[in-house]
Amino acid sequence: MAAVRFVGAPHSHTAACALIDRGFVHGRMKDGCRSIDRPILGQRQQTLLRRRSVSPEARVFATVFMSLQDLRHKADYDPQVVVQRSDAVDACDKSEVAAQALAAIEPVELADILALLLVELRA
Repeated sequence: MAAVRFVGAPHSHTAACALIDRGFVHGRMKDGCRSIDRPILGQRQQTLLRRRSVSPEARVFATVFMSLQDLRHKADYDPQVVVQRSDAVDACDKSEVAAQALAAIEPVELADILALLLVELRA
């Protein structure tokens, strides 16, 4: 979604789109989600995003993203974790909630959030 948003749908099969897709770093994305998952943004995020808060939909996306990333890390790296079918179904349901929330974010706010999640911020 971010790559298409930044290079445009007609260019979705270009190298630029692929580079943006590969440019997302999950740890950075989690940090970005953590920084927007609050009623009032911290001062740095307020300055960067030029807003005091994000929409409820953005917060839902951020919350679910972090939750699903934690589950993926457990599944990938903890050999003692047993994933039941019901766990997988629950994770799929959560991902649908996140996708719906993401789709409901206003375009300008969405671009700001996607940019925040993509770039490494300088001090």
